[in-house]
Amino acid sequence: MLKNPLILNLLYVLAIGLNIVFLRYFSLHIDALNNNGVRFTVGGLVLLGLIWLKHRYDFRKLIEKPKLALIGALMGVMMCGNMYFWLKGVALTNAVTASVSGVLAMPFGIAVAGIFFQDERQKLKNKTFWFGSLLTILGAL
Repeated sequence: MLKNPLILNLLYVLAIGLNIVFLRYFSLHIDALNNNGVRFTVGGLVLLGLIWLKHRYDFRKLIEKPKLALIGALMGVMMCGNMYFWLKGVALTNAVTASVSGVLAMPFGIAVAGIFFQDERQKLKNKTFWFGSLLTILGAL
């Protein structure tokens, strides 16, 4: 079941939809910094447990390649900053606007990924990507 990309994508969409509502509710009651601390601590512990059970060899990679561990730490800091600003915005707006901002970020994220990854550059050359991005932006307005 979890090897089927369609089911995985559907579960992702459902989880994001629910998550936006919960984040909005949580952000109204708890400061964004504390919100991130609680969520990332609990999520990190859950993920560490899963990694320990299924992917122990990845821990060895982090020890053998400190640069990889540093990149992972930098990504964690960037994600915390990203979520801090997003949650501050969610607390000041509604769940619909928050989800639209996430949708609007997708074409930008793919364009930035095109700087680093060849396969993403191929997608950027496709006219349907630009047409879909334009429709996304127009639909969000």
